Amino acid sequence: MTEEKNDMDLDTIFADEEESIGSTETGTGLTELEFRFLCASFGITTLVGYEIPPANETDEEQMQGLLNMVKHGLLIREEDSFIVNEELGEMMECIATRICTMQIWSPESDVSNCVIYIGEDKAGVVARPGQKEGEYTVLTYLPEGTLPAFLSSADIIPEAMIPEEIAEFSRELDKEGISVPEGELTDKDGVRLEIRFYDGTDAEESVILYVLWLNEQELIVRDIGGVRTADHYVTNEIIPLICAQCGLGS
Repeated sequence: MTEEKNDMDLDTIFADEEESIGSTETGTGLTELEFRFLCASFGITTLVGYEIPPANETDEEQMQGLLNMVKHGLLIREEDSFIVNEELGEMMECIATRICTMQIWSPESDVSNCVIYIGEDKAGVVARPGQKEGEYTVLTYLPEGTLPAFLSSADIIPEAMIPEEIAEFSRELDKEGISVPEGELTDKDGVRLEIRFYDGTDAEESVILYVLWLNEQELIVRDIGGVRTADHYVTNEIIPLICAQCGLGS
């Protein structure tokens, strides 16, 4: 990982005590200023799921924000400069080198909206909306190989409501495939999960995956450029499918 540096004149930093978000049990919370600063340091100009906020603070507020990052260990002093701490640096490097992005909407999850960035080193970063005052986003690092466990344990992937053996039997009865009208994918009332996949650093979706309830059937649908394929939903099949779509294999 290349550590990014940001040169500052230490004598000009304002020493007012101001609360910053910093690390929490669920991840690293960042303010708008902190998020924008880190994106700029790692050459990130656009992101699926998040707008990079414009700079609208005074010079004093910007300096105070950087000082808060130092006080909370997000930035570490190295001689007359600062570098991003190792864990945060790994997360930002992962986002900057992303090979795939997943934008996830699941109304049954405690985290109904989140974005997962998969880096070129196959590690991942989960970005959730901030929950505290002044918190813009919360970032959580997923080391390589831990995405399946995260998806299994984070209440993001809904459990199939139809028992597996019944779904498998229904699959045999529908060997020619299941038709899913376009309107069913825009009506959120029947959708239990929606994941939009984006390749590389592109902002144009390549695949959309849905789990939905349709005509007393629970289906998993893949929409690739408007071409839809559907099958009966079996819980233990969806995580390998998601990982494969991210280029991580099964």
